[in-house]
Amino acid sequence: MRRLSRAGGALAGSLALACVLTSPALAAPSHHGAAPAARPLSAQYLCFYEVTGDNVRIRTGPGTNYTAFGQMHRGDKFQSGTLSNGWAHGYSSRHARSGWISMTYLRIIPGTCR
Repeated sequence: MRRLSRAGGALAGSLALACVLTSPALAAPSHHGAAPAARPLSAQYLCFYEVTGDNVRIRTGPGTNYTAFGQMHRGDKFQSGTLSNGWAHGYSSRHARSGWISMTYLRIIPGTCR
């Protein structure tokens, strides 16, 4: 019976490794202008930020060459778990979707990181 448990554990470990290795977050970046894949927010170290400017664009990727789909305003909250070259990827409750905002316009809210 113990031998079966070890075999089952090995199988489960192999399946978990296969899932990690084929995860979209680890896939090679696309060269077709698509935003880099980001892991789900719930699986990462998260912080809440406050937007410090008005009419700050939220974009589909980390850079001004990506499409803006909305604007954030001073005092809006932004939950982020991924940073890339001065850009934060996170969730905007104002737009009910995730996107990217330049860190230039974000201030971390002390005590909100987990």
